Amino acid sequence: MNLVQFIKLLYINGRLILATGLFCSILIFLSTAKQEKSYTSRMVVNTGVVSGYNIENHDSDSKTDRDYSRNELENLISLATAYETMEELSLELLAAYLSLPESDPKWIRAENYASVVNLLPPIFLQELRDSAGVVNKLSLQKYQDTDQINPLYQIIYSSHPFFGIEQLQKIRVARKSSSDLLEFTYSTSDPAVCRQTLSILSQIFTKKHTRLKERQSEDVLGFFEAATNESANKLRQAEDNLLRFQVDNNIINYYEQTRFIANKKEDLDELFFKEAMDLEATRSTLKRLEDQMKDRGKAAQLNQLLLDRKSELSLITQNLAQDGISELLGESNSAKGSNVLASRLQSLEKDMKGIAREALLIDQTPEGLATDELLSSWLKAIIGLEQATARLAVIKDRKVEFRDIYSQFAPWGSSLKKIEREIALAEDAYLENLHSYNQARLHLQNTTMAGNLYVLDAPYYPTKEQASKRMILVVVGFLIGCILPLSVIILLEFIDQTLKYPLEAAEKVGLPLAAVFPLFPLKRKSSLANVDFSSIRGQACDLLIQQMDLKTMDKKKVPKLFSFLSTRGKEGTSFISSLIAERLRREGKKVLFLFPDSKIDSDKPPIGPSPDNIPYQNVHSELLPALENSKDYDYVLYELPRLLSGRYSLEAAQKSDEAMLVCRANRTWSSADQKALNTFKEASGKNPGLIINGAPLQAIEHYLGEVPRSRSKLRQRLKQIATFNFSGSVKL
Repeated sequence: MNLVQFIKLLYINGRLILATGLFCSILIFLSTAKQEKSYTSRMVVNTGVVSGYNIENHDSDSKTDRDYSRNELENLISLATAYETMEELSLELLAAYLSLPESDPKWIRAENYASVVNLLPPIFLQELRDSAGVVNKLSLQKYQDTDQINPLYQIIYSSHPFFGIEQLQKIRVARKSSSDLLEFTYSTSDPAVCRQTLSILSQIFTKKHTRLKERQSEDVLGFFEAATNESANKLRQAEDNLLRFQVDNNIINYYEQTRFIANKKEDLDELFFKEAMDLEATRSTLKRLEDQMKDRGKAAQLNQLLLDRKSELSLITQNLAQDGISELLGESNSAKGSNVLASRLQSLEKDMKGIAREALLIDQTPEGLATDELLSSWLKAIIGLEQATARLAVIKDRKVEFRDIYSQFAPWGSSLKKIEREIALAEDAYLENLHSYNQARLHLQNTTMAGNLYVLDAPYYPTKEQASKRMILVVVGFLIGCILPLSVIILLEFIDQTLKYPLEAAEKVGLPLAAVFPLFPLKRKSSLANVDFSSIRGQACDLLIQQMDLKTMDKKKVPKLFSFLSTRGKEGTSFISSLIAERLRREGKKVLFLFPDSKIDSDKPPIGPSPDNIPYQNVHSELLPALENSKDYDYVLYELPRLLSGRYSLEAAQKSDEAMLVCRANRTWSSADQKALNTFKEASGKNPGLIINGAPLQAIEHYLGEVPRSRSKLRQRLKQIATFNFSGSVKL
């Protein structure tokens, strides 16, 4: 469909489209005649989602998470417009307005106060009011939940202009640009009620948001607090196990003690090795000394004798001294005894000198070493051997003690490692839970700070009523009323499967287009008064005769035989063939027109009036002889019975020079029609030309050109604009 066809479609159905549009606009105009005045108030709430201070991340250079901010604002909008929020708002409004002792212009207009007072029966109001005459929201909620047929329930869940949820859901909440501000907009018939509704909504919205944020954070805080306490108890138990283990085993510092024991054991091992070396060295020295001394043990005996004599000499000397003192003191004393002692003293001195001389003979070794030094070395070796042996015995005992200590400390190390690992795990868990707990507390504080919504612009009292949208609705209704039928018409055009458009019909049928005849109305409409149908009819006949002559130009002999046929009845076959016969006769041609004897009322074809003064010959069984005896005519036009009847003569179909298939424009082409046409083409060996009969005027221009009719200059100019033909003359 091109623009010209679309304009013609609008022109043809313009009255219907305009009538529908006017009907819709009038209907909307009448339905909005009693529309109440509407007042609108607004309120702006600062959420602080984007620009609020965040104690969790107070870095000035930190970037804002746009997805998080958008999600938070959407959650706030959903919370503000939630159904539960609207229920609570309805109850708060009812409680506030039912508690008014008298009309207050700050709350409601006087003309609307009476309707509010009479919302509930007086007996119910008395039950809902307390001693001070105030209606409590909790009492309303308790009364509302009793059943679903009480008056309060019917008011809340209705479209009441002030308290109904359906009305309150008209509150619009939107984000202002890309800021963190939310704008609340509400419209109702009372300006005071509009303002108070937004004011109460701001309180409910703030409380619900704070309660929701705190509840979420408190749940997380409680979880981490319990986890922290549990991990602290586990850490305390592990530490108590370590303390008990150290006390039971007398461990002060296991690692220092084990380090000290290991160091001491290493020192002991080194001392043991050193003492063993010293012992072996002493033993070697002692053996060497004993080999040198051999039989010089007599020196010891002489020395002993010398000592004995020395002792006796000392005693005699002492006695002689005492005797001398006593004699000096005048004490009595035996002279004989003193002489004996003196004699003995001389004898001892003599013996000691002999012993000394004998000892002097053995005082040196064969190597020239003094015997005293040899004895001293031997004595030192003996003493060193005994000392080394004693020390090694003590060291061996000490090593046994260290072995016992090692066997005792070894399992303690594994136990301590296990206990310390448990302490480390418990400490890590405790520290992690403590960190999460502190973060949760920080988040709770941050949420409390950030969740403090405040009203930036309080709702105002609207003094001017909202501009009425009545005319806009009327215009929109008119447009919708025009668009709907136009859409239906266009849809019908697209789904139309009839043959009213000749070019598309030729493509569907599969035959070349031969002629197009318009629909001739029996009664002229005013819109068709300027159409010259006789000229259109003549032009269509002339074009068809031209096509017939063109296809039979090679035939030199006369007559020229043309068969007219249709797949169904009442296609206008007789009407069109009679028009062609009349046209040819007027040109001076001899024409014979033959039609079936089964044609009823053949002088009045189904479509259009029949021409006058055209000879008709009613034949069927005598069709072939009639064709044989038609040598005196220039043209023979004969009509075959409808193809779907199966009663047409195959020989007559074969004898025609050309065949013409007539189809009504307001019919569809079916598979039965195609099958009948294929049978005819196979039987006759001809490809008929297609004649469309009864086509609408807007569809024949593609074949006939401009439809002859009188047109205004405005219409001609519109046609030029639609076809983008600004230089030539175009008639619409």
